[in-house]
Amino acid sequence: MTTRVYLIRHAQAEGNIQRRFQGHTDAGLTPTGEKQLEYLKKRCAEYNFDAAYSSPLTRAKQTALAAIGDRDLELQIEPRLIEMNIGELEDVPYAELTVRFAEDYRLWTNEPYRFAAPGGETMKQVYDRTYAAITDIVRKNAGKSILVVSHGCAMRALLCALKGVDFEKLGTIPWCDNTAVYIIDFDDDLNPTFALDADVSHLPEELATFRRQSWWKESAAHPTRILGVDYGDARTGLALSDESKTLASPAGTIKEADADKLIDKISAFAHENNCAQIIVGLPLNMNGTRGPRAEKASAFAFELEMRSGISVYFWDERLTTVGAAAYMNATDFKGKKRKDNIDTASACLILQGYLDYIKKR
Repeated sequence: MTTRVYLIRHAQAEGNIQRRFQGHTDAGLTPTGEKQLEYLKKRCAEYNFDAAYSSPLTRAKQTALAAIGDRDLELQIEPRLIEMNIGELEDVPYAELTVRFAEDYRLWTNEPYRFAAPGGETMKQVYDRTYAAITDIVRKNAGKSILVVSHGCAMRALLCALKGVDFEKLGTIPWCDNTAVYIIDFDDDLNPTFALDADVSHLPEELATFRRQSWWKESAAHPTRILGVDYGDARTGLALSDESKTLASPAGTIKEADADKLIDKISAFAHENNCAQIIVGLPLNMNGTRGPRAEKASAFAFELEMRSGISVYFWDERLTTVGAAAYMNATDFKGKKRKDNIDTASACLILQGYLDYIKKR
């Protein structure tokens, strides 16, 4: 006897485009997410659902209800399908993770099986609870077709278990896009067979979340560079990585006091140079707290990300100006030449710090 599970990730939510690290945050769907549900509903009309389960979060419940469509079918809430509890990292902008939670972010991106959210769950706990949830659901609905809606990280952990991948190799499980559909058949011994894997063929190109995000293009092995930015009120230094993302090189200084014009110029430069990421120096106070300059840089970085469509991250720039001055003292840069180059030298130090960091991941 075969039990079929239609496992679906929720539609695009606010955290997916605002680039905020969200787990239990009960964010609503974006206008794009609402449109994704229209296409998902049409697709799911061809499936036979005997039962339906969802995470308790709004974005998952809305997706499940769209998939159920006009059927007279009760949506059952399964708490174990909820997204990971990320504790102190909840709702932190991705751009700030490399500054505020550098080691946690390193584990999240490079060794996710070791990730343990401070004040939240470990990845192993997510792996165990999602697998227990799906096996209980299958046992309870043996021989039926079941709709199950969950979240990106929770599903990644679950898929690791269902595909028989060693937990230590969790990082090899790809992320799935919003409203991606998996069809999984279970036999009487709960052995799974995948009939469909992470399919989003129901979505038009313009509605697929991942295809429009620079981090996804980078993970798909497109040739990329990284841009470093030393943001200033009147002068902003730029630096570029090589394609191997090993070495930062000076890329000049933009003399522009108008923030809107500056963002346009940086965006154009980043696209012209095939940049997948932008690293902006965050001028924290020496004790690590945020002052007016850091808040201004944060607002600038958010707007730059929104308008460029390129992922922006921060790097702690404390001491980079001192380091740039030391570099100038050790070279032949003097007078006007020194003034014209100190900003791009600072950008180099910011970017090189980030490049050295990611090489250790």
